[in-house]
Amino acid sequence: MSRENIEEKREWYDVETINEKAWYQILSNIQAGIKSELCPSCHVSFLRFFYWRHGGLEKRSGGGSWFWCSSCRQFMHFSGVVPDWWIRIEGVPYLRLTPIPDWLEAHWTEIEPQIVAMER
Repeated sequence: MSRENIEEKREWYDVETINEKAWYQILSNIQAGIKSELCPSCHVSFLRFFYWRHGGLEKRSGGGSWFWCSSCRQFMHFSGVVPDWWIRIEGVPYLRLTPIPDWLEAHWTEIEPQIVAMER
């Protein structure tokens, strides 16, 4: 069975209302360049994140952002300004990105080293 078939069978969940404030605080910290933190919903895994900048490499441009927990499978997706410190990751096919982070989760081992290299 391919990775794509496996990921289609797993459910993703909106962040529970009771935990939204804690998620937003972590997301704000990540946006500011602070490393991720444990998922405030399940406290098992660090939140994963990814940004896509529309229009190329210019800073302060719009795009999308994904934040998710690989353990409890809760996630958030937004459109907005991509942080200046974010550098486009090669090999991520824009047309495979949807609000649900299936592709990103399935390819995390390829993406994560490039994100870690950006962290301050």
